[in-house]
Amino acid sequence: ARHAKKNIPSDLLASGMFDGSYHLQRSPALRDSVSWTGRGAVHGVRLVSKLAKLDLPLEKIPLTVNANRGGANEGGAASLEAGPFNLTLGRPSPLVVRGEFSRGGYNVALQGEAQVQRILTLAKLFGLPTAQPSADGIAKVDLQLAGAWSAFAAPQLSGRGQLHAVRADVRGLNQPLEITAANVTLTPGEVDVRNMVALVAGSAWHGSVTLPRQCPEAGACPVRFDLHADSV
Repeated sequence: ARHAKKNIPSDLLASGMFDGSYHLQRSPALRDSVSWTGRGAVHGVRLVSKLAKLDLPLEKIPLTVNANRGGANEGGAASLEAGPFNLTLGRPSPLVVRGEFSRGGYNVALQGEAQVQRILTLAKLFGLPTAQPSADGIAKVDLQLAGAWSAFAAPQLSGRGQLHAVRADVRGLNQPLEITAANVTLTPGEVDVRNMVALVAGSAWHGSVTLPRQCPEAGACPVRFDLHADSV
């Protein structure tokens, strides 16, 4: 797996069974014009990584191929669509996952509810940089994961999420941070937290915080915040 994308756990193993039917057709009217279409599915998929502390079984993943290769003057396009399929991450209602893959790159959408710690583990599986804090709680998310195959670049994560009953250990605090509720927006450069209601060291706080996504070193990037406490 480590030869496929940067930062993916080196011990990642994937297993499953493929079943499908595909059709290859050459157009008699257009020289060198070929179309390749079909449907199938992968059954019994399992992703395992001891480094990421991951053992993730997946249900049936539908696959649809739509590939066309035109003549010398036509160019061509090819795509593989995966899903939708359900991904259960510690909540009764699963995430719904859809993906599209081409020669140039990929785009994966995740919508639904999951445990925060399971989302952080999944982020590590995709090669996303994360501090992997000790945190748990509930997140309802609408996320997009996109990237290019070339240069083994890390994918870009964007989208929105709603946090509920999140408890996290934060460096520098003697007590855990407890987030009752918060709305989070992810852009390529920032994490924007709005309408946050939290309890820190016995004091109730509410407001907003904006954090940079990438920092060369701790303390090198500015953090913008507008927080109000009931008591200090």
